[in-house]
Amino acid sequence: MYRNFLISWTGFVISRPRQVLSAITFVTLVALYIAVTQFSINSDTTKLIRQDTHWKQVYDRFSLVFPQYVNNTFVVVSGRNLSAVSNVSRTLETQLARKTDIFQLVYGPANDKFMDKHALLFLNPDDLDSLVTDLADAQPFLTSIARDPNLRGLFKLLTDALNENEEVPGRGMPGSMSRVTDLLTDAIDSTLDGRSLPVAWRDEMVNRDSDDTLYNTIFVQGRQNFGETLPNQKIIREIQSVIDGLEHPQKSLVDIRLTGQIPLDHGEIESAMQSAQLAGSMAAVLLILVLIFGVRSLRIILATYLTMIIGLIWTAAYAILTVGQYNTISIVFLVMFIGLGVDFAIHLSLRYQESIAKHSKKDALVYSSVKIGPAISLCGITSALGFLAFVPTEYLGLAELGIISGGGMIIAVAVSLTVIPAFFAIVGEPNPLPRTAYLTAAAGNLYQYRKAVVAITFAAAGLATYIGKDAYFDYSTLSLKDQNSEAMTTLSELQQEDVITDYAISYVAADMAAAEAVKKRLLQLTSVSEVMIPQDYVPLDQEEKLYILEDAQIMLTSTFYPEVNTAPYGDSERDEFIQQLLVASEAYTRAPTVDTELKGAVQRLHLSLGKLAISDTHTKRAFETNVIAPALEELSWLENAVSAGQFELGDLPEALRDRLVSEHGEVVVTVTPSENIVPVTAMRRFTTEVQSIIKDATGKPVVDLGIGEIVITAFQQAIAIAVTSIMIVLVLALRSLLDAILVFIPLAMTAMITFATSVVIDLPLNMANVVVVPLIFGLGVDNGIHIVERFHESPDIRDLAKSSTPRAVFLSTLTTLGTFGALSFSSHQGIYSIGVLLTFALSALMVLTLVSLPALLSVFSTARAAVK
Repeated sequence: MYRNFLISWTGFVISRPRQVLSAITFVTLVALYIAVTQFSINSDTTKLIRQDTHWKQVYDRFSLVFPQYVNNTFVVVSGRNLSAVSNVSRTLETQLARKTDIFQLVYGPANDKFMDKHALLFLNPDDLDSLVTDLADAQPFLTSIARDPNLRGLFKLLTDALNENEEVPGRGMPGSMSRVTDLLTDAIDSTLDGRSLPVAWRDEMVNRDSDDTLYNTIFVQGRQNFGETLPNQKIIREIQSVIDGLEHPQKSLVDIRLTGQIPLDHGEIESAMQSAQLAGSMAAVLLILVLIFGVRSLRIILATYLTMIIGLIWTAAYAILTVGQYNTISIVFLVMFIGLGVDFAIHLSLRYQESIAKHSKKDALVYSSVKIGPAISLCGITSALGFLAFVPTEYLGLAELGIISGGGMIIAVAVSLTVIPAFFAIVGEPNPLPRTAYLTAAAGNLYQYRKAVVAITFAAAGLATYIGKDAYFDYSTLSLKDQNSEAMTTLSELQQEDVITDYAISYVAADMAAAEAVKKRLLQLTSVSEVMIPQDYVPLDQEEKLYILEDAQIMLTSTFYPEVNTAPYGDSERDEFIQQLLVASEAYTRAPTVDTELKGAVQRLHLSLGKLAISDTHTKRAFETNVIAPALEELSWLENAVSAGQFELGDLPEALRDRLVSEHGEVVVTVTPSENIVPVTAMRRFTTEVQSIIKDATGKPVVDLGIGEIVITAFQQAIAIAVTSIMIVLVLALRSLLDAILVFIPLAMTAMITFATSVVIDLPLNMANVVVVPLIFGLGVDNGIHIVERFHESPDIRDLAKSSTPRAVFLSTLTTLGTFGALSFSSHQGIYSIGVLLTFALSALMVLTLVSLPALLSVFSTARAAVK
């Protein structure tokens, strides 16, 4: 019945080819208009999975109660200079906060004036006591600046220190004498170079290890627009614009980077779109090269390419009309179609190329459609079933891919059975099918050693199964991000330095008492290292620390309330003190017994002072400002910090308090794991133990496990649906259970080889590449069908190998391989992993289909043509 339809349809097409192609052109133009004007991507990655799960509802409620924790951009200011990190971060936060039309929240906890004033209370008592001791040693230096807020006091102190007869002069300096000398040398050099970098005195006051990198994070929430293809692009561009336009003398001393949910999501969407464009271009070029290499007929190449382009446009329009939009996963099919959409056209064209030698053009076109049409249609159905297997699952992202791809396969069949006959009805005949001697030799060897091939196939299946059993699923949603992007490298760095953790669990307790009760229970778990509740943000031992600060106030009284030197001071006095220090530094370097380290530092200072001494007045004033102004600022901060009083939770800044306690009194509980929970077993243990105490827990571990369970379940369901439905179709179409089983053997082997490859190259399954295995069954079965159909038309496999079918299988697989190979160049890790695994899978499938399957058929089945 279907063959009669194909005879009638092909006859209709070739009897009026120009009218048919004109109608197809019109439909294609309409489809192109729809595909271009209505194109959109749903960039909200949270919509890729089912929304009514318990863990998703808990996460949504947490986001509703504490919206400050979601959709954030972390602006990370880092560097080894405490003063620079603090000053640049504060200025940057101020400028970002002015953009109220773009940013609804800008908050840098460390920049808050309250936190700045009470900073010393957050030190432990021993560290605070040590700091006060260092300040006592530096009191003469501090007082000299306070009494003489110019170069006079500082340079006189340095000159006196160098003129002393002690072996290691430098009492009264913050830090070491050599360090202060180096700071002044750097300040002179930067001023002379026109950079004018302020001296970072606070680093010396707190005696900090200069090798430690400091981090200051500003949390920014912008206004997203999911109606746009890149909803976060405006947010990222505005932040970057503020950073680029930031003018601060210490900007060169810090790094400013972006990370957090918004930059990560934006990077993923942008990467997916760029990767699709790159892979599409590469696939289109590879398709031409493969066709030139394998077909060597310009007419067949044109027909195949024309069919692919028409099918791609129709599929793009179909996607918009049915699903309405693409997502970051389904967009990949537009690239996949370049390889998949030509398969049917290649088989039909090569069968026509083979038939034209024996029939007239009309008869050859009809004969080709009747002979290969049923197999092509069956392949389209099985391929569609492979994609549609994801539709009933809760993985909505792949379900949409299934709908688009399944329809695309049917469109590809319809377009091939229409465009190819119409095209060849108009143009001349293609070049005849070239004869290749190596195929005859290969066919003979395959027939002779078919039993050995079968044995090797089963042995390889056992080895692949043994290795593949260790394949695992990567639950982390971060695995889909570009690991080399700024957002990912910055996030990884912050986690390694324990600045933030992406693996904490959060919980909303009803009130403070409930939070304290649940904290006690959680701390009894071995998987938990720390539990933070709002009260933990108030420092302990405040009374003890305040006693220490009272001693500091008394000790530094002369610094905070100095007798200001009223002696005249101007440009001439400044020059005089520069000369005095210049002389003292030269004399010190010539002294016979001096500290070696300090001597080197003083020598460098002497050289720079010589240059400063002969510079103009403007340069000297700039140098003085770079040295004295920041020192006065630090003195002001120090006076403010040592006078801090005791405070409670209610005294915390409102912006911080709102992140800890909701307007209804609910409080955040944050639970940190005691071990690395990147391994899924550790993540599951940590999450399960915490949820045994607090069921409504949320956070990345809970979300990742929840998404992972949905994906794995969808993966299992899709395989079951694909295998079952395809098997039923095969048995009905091939009319042989044995043939259906033999077709499935290469598919099952390819699946195990894919798992084994995942283990060997350490590329675990993830949210994106789980589509690979169901696709193996959906796409791989096509070639098996063609081989089986041609096997039953041939006396034995030697005749099968000499026909156009193996060539068509080889070329169609090669075009698909080129497409997925192009995906492996993607920066999007999900698309990349699909490309890599499918490249290995299709390579294995091609060998198994062209070598193992004919051998299996020859050993276990009987060709119907041979029986006749």
